[in-house]
Amino acid sequence: MDFELALRARLRASDPVRAIVDDAVDWVERPQAVDGGGYPAIVLQSDDDTRARTMMGVQGWRRPEVRIDCMARTFVEKRALREAVIATLQPSADFDGGRFGRAQDVRVRDLSEDTGTDFIHRDQVVAYLPYMLET
Repeated sequence: MDFELALRARLRASDPVRAIVDDAVDWVERPQAVDGGGYPAIVLQSDDDTRARTMMGVQGWRRPEVRIDCMARTFVEKRALREAVIATLQPSADFDGGRFGRAQDVRVRDLSEDTGTDFIHRDQVVAYLPYMLET
C-alpha cells in the first residue's frame, strides 16, 4: 500500500481517532456533510516528500512531512483529536505492507478561525512520518 493510503488507513484504524471522527479522514479535501457541518474531521496534506538517493539508487525509507488538520466543533474535542492523532503516530508500526517509523519533529499550530457563519476549532499537526514500503 502506498504511503497516502497507508497513513489514512492507520489513522482510521486507531480506536481513539475513530471514536472522535469515525471515517472522516481524507487527503486534501474535506467532503461536506449533508447538514453542511462535517465536524469533527481530519484533513491530510503532504508538504514535502523528498525521494532520497544513494549510490545504490533510491533509498527504501522516505521521510515525508505531513500537515494533519484536526477540526472539531469545540475546543475540547479538537484537543482530544489532536492528542489521539499524535499518540497514534508516535510509535513505529508495521501497517498494511508498509513500515512506519516514529513521528519526528512534531509541531502543533492553532489555526482556529471564525468564518462569519461558524467557528472552526482547528489544530494543525505537522510532522515527519518515516515510511518504507515492504518488498
